[in-house]
Amino acid sequence: MLYTNGTIVTVNERREIIKDGAILVQGDRIVDIGKANLLAERYPEEDVTDLTGRVIFPGLISTHMHTAQTLLRGAADDLELIGWLCDRIWVLQGNFTAEDGEVAARISIAEMLKSGTTCFLESM
Repeated sequence: MLYTNGTIVTVNERREIIKDGAILVQGDRIVDIGKANLLAERYPEEDVTDLTGRVIFPGLISTHMHTAQTLLRGAADDLELIGWLCDRIWVLQGNFTAEDGEVAARISIAEMLKSGTTCFLESM
């Protein structure tokens, strides 16, 4: 599949941004990246998906996540950190059922995927 006409943010040595860019994907591999017109000429038999108006960048990585706390978002935001943790968050989280934890994790993961996060580290 040839994805064309997007703005591609690379993480190569030069940190290039390719406007009107294209990405050739075969199976689960990125095979080629470059200007859309050049890749369209190089791979005329490929199916094409137009990404006009879209930005393509590598998946983001969250190195500090507490998935259970997604259900507690906004709880006791008026407290300082220690009071927030000791008096509210840990108390509430300590009463979670297994199902509460699963729902919180599913919501967290869905939010991360929607925002481009493809990898995360759960901080226990």
